[in-house]
Amino acid sequence: MPLIRAVVVAIFAFIVVFNAAIFSGAAESQHHILILNSYQHGFVWSDEQTDGIVQTFRQIGEDASYVEDMNWQNDPTEDNLRVLHDRYRLKYAGKHIDLIMAVDPAALDFALKYKGELFSDAPVVFSGVNKSIADWLVAGHGDVTGVYAEPDYEGTVRLMAGINPKLRNIYLIYDNSNWGIETGEKMAVAAQRVNTSFAVTALNLLSYDDILKRLAALPADSAVIVGAYSRDSTGQVMDGKHFIKAFSATSSAPLYALYDHYIGYGAMGGMVLSGQRQGELAAGIGQRILAGVPAASIMPNQPTATACIDFHQIERFGVPIQRIPSEATIINRPACYYDWSASGIIIGIVTGVLALGVIAMLLQNIRRRKLAEKELRTSNAELTALFKEMAASQEVLQCQYRELEIIKEALAKSEERYKLHFEGANDGLWDWDILNDEVYFSDRCAEMLGIVDGKIQNMEQYFAANIPPGELEPVLTALHDHLQGKSLFYSCEHRLNTPYGLKWVLARGKVLSNEAGQRIRMAGSITDITERKRNESTINYLAYHDSLTGLANRASLNDRLKRAIISCMEGKDFGALLFIDIDNFKVINDTFGHSYGDRLLVIVAKMFARMDSGNIFVARMGGDEFVILLDTVRSVREAKAYADRTLQLFAEPLKVEDKEFRITISVGLTIFPTDGATAEDLFRNADLAMYRAKDQGKNCYVLFDKKMDDIARNRMIMENSLRNAIANSEFKLLYQPLVCVSTGKIKGFEALIRWHSQEHGWVQPDAFVHIAEETGLIVPIGRWVLKTACGFMGALQQRGYQKLRVSVNISVVELQQRDFVESVLWAIAEAGISPEHIGLEITESLLMESFDYNIEKLAELRRNGINIYLDDFGTGYSSLKYLKNLPIDVVKIDKSFIDDLDNEPIENGLTASIIELAHRLGLQSVAEGVETERQLQELIRFNCDMIQGFLFSKPLTEEKIVELLAESECELAPKIK
Repeated sequence: MPLIRAVVVAIFAFIVVFNAAIFSGAAESQHHILILNSYQHGFVWSDEQTDGIVQTFRQIGEDASYVEDMNWQNDPTEDNLRVLHDRYRLKYAGKHIDLIMAVDPAALDFALKYKGELFSDAPVVFSGVNKSIADWLVAGHGDVTGVYAEPDYEGTVRLMAGINPKLRNIYLIYDNSNWGIETGEKMAVAAQRVNTSFAVTALNLLSYDDILKRLAALPADSAVIVGAYSRDSTGQVMDGKHFIKAFSATSSAPLYALYDHYIGYGAMGGMVLSGQRQGELAAGIGQRILAGVPAASIMPNQPTATACIDFHQIERFGVPIQRIPSEATIINRPACYYDWSASGIIIGIVTGVLALGVIAMLLQNIRRRKLAEKELRTSNAELTALFKEMAASQEVLQCQYRELEIIKEALAKSEERYKLHFEGANDGLWDWDILNDEVYFSDRCAEMLGIVDGKIQNMEQYFAANIPPGELEPVLTALHDHLQGKSLFYSCEHRLNTPYGLKWVLARGKVLSNEAGQRIRMAGSITDITERKRNESTINYLAYHDSLTGLANRASLNDRLKRAIISCMEGKDFGALLFIDIDNFKVINDTFGHSYGDRLLVIVAKMFARMDSGNIFVARMGGDEFVILLDTVRSVREAKAYADRTLQLFAEPLKVEDKEFRITISVGLTIFPTDGATAEDLFRNADLAMYRAKDQGKNCYVLFDKKMDDIARNRMIMENSLRNAIANSEFKLLYQPLVCVSTGKIKGFEALIRWHSQEHGWVQPDAFVHIAEETGLIVPIGRWVLKTACGFMGALQQRGYQKLRVSVNISVVELQQRDFVESVLWAIAEAGISPEHIGLEITESLLMESFDYNIEKLAELRRNGINIYLDDFGTGYSSLKYLKNLPIDVVKIDKSFIDDLDNEPIENGLTASIIELAHRLGLQSVAEGVETERQLQELIRFNCDMIQGFLFSKPLTEEKIVELLAESECELAPKIK
């Protein structure tokens, strides 16, 4: 029966449309509407929104005049942005745009940046953008609103858990765009909120092929959520439907989605958002704006996600239908035979009857149209006769016109009085008799101002008595200007004392003159705008202050800094800018959660705020970055002394509830106008100096030097080259042998990365590793190193070398990745080797950053059979204190202890002590950088376990290692024995 009703409704809709087309004609669009989509045509989410917008506007006779598929997301370069800008500048020159519809974040950003220049400064309506990104983009713009695309993350996780009660592992697929990363973080948080025992794994750093391999081996207690995903980690771009089809076909666990265009292409289901619905709601908001409603007054809409399930996937994974929520929409569900046969017969009969009815109605409409045409011809003849009659009476009308002229003067006087009262009729009304200097107030106005008798004598005296001191002059000036004819209306906002307290009022009025030009009366209105002023004050405060800490924000700092620069340049003084960043703050957030991080930021802000005084201004730039502005300093030495005092603020640990945090800061210091005469230059200089402070070990300050510009420029060039290194196969691994002292045989290797850049030639690790760590590129590079080293070990085992081990150096950035342990185990399993043949080398400084968090991961790796090496032992300040608690197997003695073994007895003693300490703790010892026979003999005497250095072999390629293994017994053993 629902199908029959649908057919009936469709037929009647056709009749209505047909009649409307015959008698009314198609309405013509009255407005020019532009739809911006940063993807190319074919990206489903954006295309569905565009369809929803276009269809909704067409229902009211509007049409989207222009639809631009920018292809920006597929080619996100500055060159492409300039091409788009130039193209639209030429295309829309001379065209007036009434409304802009932006269907994704990049399109919204482009519209807000260039609408004033390219698109008639039209109001903007967005859709398909999640709330946090939308709010960030529209901040500071008053003519924009739209529809949030906020998926129901928790609802989708709950739906998954209901379908599979044994669910324990959740895998997240999302890309590395800003939207994708935020989607991934919210999916992870939602999973933990639903069930803290869920193990959540993100696959965003894997390539398309690696994701397929991972999905193929998922256990039965797993499920996958696909978020915002249009490209893999290597930049490969495909349509979302292609991705979901491939993932679903390969995955051994069901896939769930957040958007409805994935349903029916392989996703089991989810609490999904509809792109079509997004577009319809956005178009509805656009209609209101075109009708005259200001965009700023329309709150953004947020549609509700709905449950949707694919019956094909239910059958594929054997899910009992009882586990599907009753309110869920099930697609691809087959109907029973009776439903199809009975419905088909009934539909056929009803359709035939309705078709006859439609034909009859169409014939009736044609007959009515012919009758209407006949009536129109008759009416035309009557109108022709009437026109002749009107022409004959023209003389009579002229007489009547002369009579109307006689009363025109009287009507003008009445109209002037009416206009005067109409213009003053707003809120409380007042009427000033200027000749007698008496002011009369309406009841509403007298009540508002607390005037008992409803009138006052002497307007200026009343103002002087009730307007606060210092604010009277502009009020009287505006009044006198209007009385002298300098303004068409009197309008002034000012404060006024009343029996109810101080109020803000808007006073408006218009003067009336007699025939001689003498000012005799003035009437107007008074509006209480106290609440509006209070809101403006609040908005102004929020615009110039940080919402979390209450400190000044970047906008406020910019204003203050510009004034300070001008003052210094005029007075030939100096000023200073301190750019402050909390060291390792990300570790605190990742370890203890953002709530602890936010509370710590508030405490730090209060410490800085106590320093705020006349010539010292403190602001929060965002995140864990703060700026202290010294308006004037007498010398560079004074600025340095202030930086030292700032560092001393954190000499003692800070307590947040039940936890203590011993934090440090890195400070970049720049002097103006010596180092720069604009706020942009000074911020950049201070930022460069701050990063140099971090490079120098943190917990210090660095004064800006102009050489840092060259360093920063070279660093940017190096970073760009580094991003292409993996794709261009520019990295190579060399392997340096570790030799057993007792047998003289090779026991294993250390994998050492080398980079042969197409632009820079051979680049040493010291020159690029820290850049890779700061940019996060160390994560994919480290995974390539681990995968390559594991593959090398697998190849050696196939040649019969079953007892060797290869160790790989690990960065702190890699260790802090949530899926680090899993990615290591996956690389080992993929190579087909056992974990005991792999070692991970870590440094003491790495362990000290979030000690407990790192130790837990290392312990888990060690429990799986992986060997842990403590590299560069002896160079850190905390080695002996923590050594007994570390989950390690091997201690590698730093080369600095080995260099002077044959000369310095103190060094000999330290090296022997380290080896003895390692043995007592059950650890093996490795000496790094062994280069001379004397060093070798000393290490043999100290019972060192293994030796590594140029005395035996430099780092070699895989081919050379195979050759070396074949001849190692005859060449290396004599050196030991």
